[in-house]
Amino acid sequence: MNVEDISAETRFNVRKSGVTSTQMRHLKQSSHHIELDLHGYTQAEARQRLHQYIEQTHSAYLNIIHGKGYHNPESVPVLKIMVYEYLMNQPKVLAFCSAKSKDGGAGATYVLLKKE
Repeated sequence: MNVEDISAETRFNVRKSGVTSTQMRHLKQSSHHIELDLHGYTQAEARQRLHQYIEQTHSAYLNIIHGKGYHNPESVPVLKIMVYEYLMNQPKVLAFCSAKSKDGGAGATYVLLKKE
């Protein structure tokens, strides 16, 4: 997926090499996601918080709330795009997908991290 194609309603479903369908199912169905809300942060601040969070957490499952970008004057989902790019390039990230509606839908992303 190209970042130019990411819109407010774009849903993610990314699994890196070696991640099984069972692991993806657990990611999507788990109720034990640790939550990180990035609302209200600049792109640089949100990226720093996301990086620190991933480096410091001991949980395998995260729910990153980034929003859909509707409050941006151009309706560009800046934080959503930043989160996508970061997760794609983070070696600790095994997989990620859009959250269930009750957890934020297309405005949030579930993440599966490598256990250390």
